[in-house]
Amino acid sequence: MKTEPKVYLIGLGIPELYSLTVEALSAIRRCRTLFVNNPQMEFFRRHCADVRPIGVLDMSRREQSLNALTARILAAARRGGPVGFAIYGHPILYEPPGARLLEACRRRNIPHRVVAGISAFDAVLACLGLSVGKGESVRVADRHHFLRDDVSPDPRSHSIIYKAGQNLEQLEELARRFLKVFPGSHKAALVECLDSSPERARWVRLERLGKALRRPELYTTLVVPALIAPPSERPGHAPRASGRRLHSGVGHPAK
Repeated sequence: MKTEPKVYLIGLGIPELYSLTVEALSAIRRCRTLFVNNPQMEFFRRHCADVRPIGVLDMSRREQSLNALTARILAAARRGGPVGFAIYGHPILYEPPGARLLEACRRRNIPHRVVAGISAFDAVLACLGLSVGKGESVRVADRHHFLRDDVSPDPRSHSIIYKAGQNLEQLEELARRFLKVFPGSHKAALVECLDSSPERARWVRLERLGKALRRPELYTTLVVPALIAPPSERPGHAPRASGRRLHSGVGHPAK
């Protein structure tokens, strides 16, 4: 007999609610208690009797904040689940709270289920027409990962950097790091993931990337296309620099 989940990790999609799946809504309705951080609280109260706002996490005390939120959710589950944790996008693809909760459920053998949502990654693929799965290497992470001292840009990989527009100083630092291995004329895309239409992609040369945004943009993802074509496109040949700007159908201007 299949065990009923005590904890649901629910992705609300991007943009939130507009791309909410039937599966996610069904999971919300199963929950006795729902933890959510979303301005549309009345919507969730129509589908769950006990809706609790998460509030803003204090990321200056990152570990303490994540542990405290996880403890709140698991305490509610022990009192009588199922309990839901709902967050925009995909619940564990980028977000530290979801990953921390998932880790805790696994460690304590708490029955749980992840309900996937449409993420910033999906929005980028749709906006740029980027087709992956043909041997291309794609590195996907938030800006904090790419700013680590032990991480260097790889010219053979497409880099998709979530929330790159949230901090302008860090965007400038990302540009400096990519310019160490990419030419300044190489074009990158800033994609506003709340709207995945192609006109929401702004192409900019790496040498101008640091000044491309006038103000922080929470939902803007940075995409730096690969500089070197993958071996799958040239069977029998060692990798070499490609004259094309992109090898996977990403539609940016030729000039």
